[in-house]
Amino acid sequence: MTAPATTSTFGASARWLRRPRPCHEPSARLVCLPHGGGTASAYAPWAARLPARIELIAVQYPGRQDRLAEPCM
Repeated sequence: MTAPATTSTFGASARWLRRPRPCHEPSARLVCLPHGGGTASAYAPWAARLPARIELIAVQYPGRQDRLAEPCM
């Protein structure tokens, strides 16, 4: 049994994982890791090219794009 999720858990997830086209019940999830110096937004156009049942999730690293104020890893 897992513990219920808290707001802070969702907040951390939202900072790290970007879903350009969220899917309620995806049949598969494609997780994309940007290259060094890259950002999650590089994968946003991919979401439109995937079937609707596949959810794209892109990782947004600290120190990049809207997380620029956070220290890099």
